[in-house]
Amino acid sequence: MDWNKFLTSEAIATYVVFVLGALFGVVSFFVSRWIGRKRPRKILLVKSGESSLIKVAPNVKDDIVIRYRDKPVESLYLTSFTLRNNSDDVIDDVRIQIEFEDTDVIDVDVVDRILDRASSVTQKSESSLEIRLPFLNPGKLYKDGIRVNVIALRPIKVKSVSGGGREWAVEFFDQEKVLRELLDEVLTTPLTLSNPVALMKVTKKMFPIWLRILRS
Repeated sequence: MDWNKFLTSEAIATYVVFVLGALFGVVSFFVSRWIGRKRPRKILLVKSGESSLIKVAPNVKDDIVIRYRDKPVESLYLTSFTLRNNSDDVIDDVRIQIEFEDTDVIDVDVVDRILDRASSVTQKSESSLEIRLPFLNPGKLYKDGIRVNVIALRPIKVKSVSGGGREWAVEFFDQEKVLRELLDEVLTTPLTLSNPVALMKVTKKMFPIWLRILRS
């Protein structure tokens, strides 16, 4: 048998096209399966920001008395949380509890664009809150979500987040902490073209963080 006729340029081109077509078909199959997969019903709770509400010059600190709702305070912090439905379905009867570490919560407020939803945030103790919503629409489709503002005497550290129900779960992401740590690393690392190792290290660390933030 003359094998040379199977090794001509036209035959090789045919083989290549066949292999590429087969690979394209396999990749397309898995991509379509990935796109059409059922997304988990998940509510994302994000600590989105934190700032001090009191800033007094040291030379006059002892001469000033600051009160919040008739209570003397030396420090006051505002921490914001956002709650969003990351699934494609409406989630009903949302109930989520947040436990803090060594935090004296003195006030809470909820911002909800849906006026008649009757969303509520209950302060269970000085270090815990409970969020209740009758429903939460898909965030990407309806841009739905709520913001919870917490005023406390000290910066807030989340100890635990609990919640979930029939075919849904809650996930917590401390975006404020991640961004602060990333900014500190960027400011303390000499990111120049003459230091490609450090540049690649920070870039490698930033990519999944920004991807996670975009998802939230």
